[in-house]
Amino acid sequence: MQQTMLENLKQSQNLKLLSQLSKMTQKKLKEPLNSQNYYDNAADWRYMSPTLFKRFMACEFSALHALENPVENDAEALIVGNFVHSYFESKEAHEAFIDAHSSSINGKNGKPKAAYVKAQKMINRLDSWHAFKAAYQGEKEAIVTGNLFGVDWKGKIDCLNVEAGLFFDIKTTRSIQDHIWNEETRTKENFIIRYNYTLQMAAYKTMLEQMYGHEFTPVVIAVSKEDHPDIQMISFDGYDFDQDLQLIKDNQEHIMNVIYGKAEPFKCGHCDYCKDTKQPTDVISVLDL
Repeated sequence: MQQTMLENLKQSQNLKLLSQLSKMTQKKLKEPLNSQNYYDNAADWRYMSPTLFKRFMACEFSALHALENPVENDAEALIVGNFVHSYFESKEAHEAFIDAHSSSINGKNGKPKAAYVKAQKMINRLDSWHAFKAAYQGEKEAIVTGNLFGVDWKGKIDCLNVEAGLFFDIKTTRSIQDHIWNEETRTKENFIIRYNYTLQMAAYKTMLEQMYGHEFTPVVIAVSKEDHPDIQMISFDGYDFDQDLQLIKDNQEHIMNVIYGKAEPFKCGHCDYCKDTKQPTDVISVLDL
């Protein structure tokens, strides 16, 4: 009887794995990665990325649900950031972005919402920054791919200068100078560290060096969302990217097992999806809150 139970369990696990593999086959990219399909769900099944990796690190339960049930991300912060990015990609890209997101950008009166009035201030501030305009030269929205510890990765770089060995990433943030509280580490951190942009830079740097065979240096172009936008170029001099690559190496196998249905996803318990699906059966003391 015990043997039968074990066989049934194995069969159940195999069926689950086959189901996941079937999903991946159905979602398989039908053409090479390009600007049209980069953000497609099929590309996320085919390639790991800094964004996807960080989602799984935050909450595997929520990240897996989003991967299996894709919906358009219409968060205002994301659209505002892309509004700024598209301006410095090209005039055509910015106009196309505005046309595609006009209902999000404009209010009922036809005028831009407050967030986009502020975003335009950010654009104007960057556009009047001579050092930025001089440095920000190269291929815009460059797609890169590579292999990190046995898994294929993808990335999209705001501005890539292959000859100079430089790549730039525009980051919009509430404040460049303020530090943000990290509940896990119980410390305040600058926005680059707090939002783990170092992992993104480490992954991009590794993929570029695999592709071109020489060293690349990342530079963040930061602009704040304040009424009077602050601006700053930020380098990573003295920063050790090995710690970010080690984080990927230590966690990637488990994440891939979760994606393939070979491991159960953990629930963080406090993200929106965890709260939406929460079904508590216990009673806790007021002293434990």
